[in-house]
Amino acid sequence: ALSSNVLWLDSEFSAIGSSAGKVSRWNDVLQRGSATQGDPTYRPTLITGDAGDKPEINFNGGGEFLNIGSIGGSIPNAATLVICASISDQNSGGDTTYSLVSSLANISSRWRAGDNRGDWGLFTNTIISNFPTGMPVNGTLVASVRASDEFGLEVRLNGVQIGYTSSYTFSNSGNLVIGVSDSISRS
Repeated sequence: ALSSNVLWLDSEFSAIGSSAGKVSRWNDVLQRGSATQGDPTYRPTLITGDAGDKPEINFNGGGEFLNIGSIGGSIPNAATLVICASISDQNSGGDTTYSLVSSLANISSRWRAGDNRGDWGLFTNTIISNFPTGMPVNGTLVASVRASDEFGLEVRLNGVQIGYTSSYTFSNSGNLVIGVSDSISRS
């Protein structure tokens, strides 16, 4: 863990609260915060004994999400986010519209759309249209986001830059959610 690390959610090392196989709380590894879901209807599934006997949290893409809340005071001027995830949709061969993490209560905030472009809604006050491009529909990925007024906004996928803009204003406001882009209409 880095000293500047604000939140570390890890399905292997975090304490995970669940009921009937559904995740209600995903605690930070160092107990600084958590991602929660009070409504059983919107809880993702906890899968154990699959990927090398490591636990997984599975979001179905149909409204399941965890709420991190507002952590803006911990990231006043800049943020870096690293996500390791597996994207798939077994029914159609790919997930063409998803939101891994968002801070805007806007249904348009998504990481990839069917026309191979995103509409960015993380660490910003408004949607950034057509950004980024090239997000996958299937597979395991490591995505990193670096955002600040000084640097701009960069998205990397498996170490390769897939989006960058210097015309960017960082925002630490908003309610961070994992799994959907519009938690307000689902709360």
